[in-house]
Amino acid sequence: KFLQMVWTWSFGQIIDIFQSNWQALPVWKIVILVLTISVISYYLYTAARQIWSATEDVFKAFVTLLSAFVSVLPYI
Repeated sequence: KFLQMVWTWSFGQIIDIFQSNWQALPVWKIVILVLTISVISYYLYTAARQIWSATEDVFKAFVTLLSAFVSVLPYI
């Protein structure tokens, strides 16, 4: 219940930022917002690349397992 409340609050804050008047914000807040978005985007991109690499490794291992089964099959 607590995590749901925190998630709802944080998502509401993000939506409020994008719906606010950007011309009324001070320059330093806009700079911090852009830097924060940049850092979050970088970490999401890095995580996506690592997940993609891990997925490729899993598929390679599966193909290796299947090829080992197929190579042993004629002897059975």
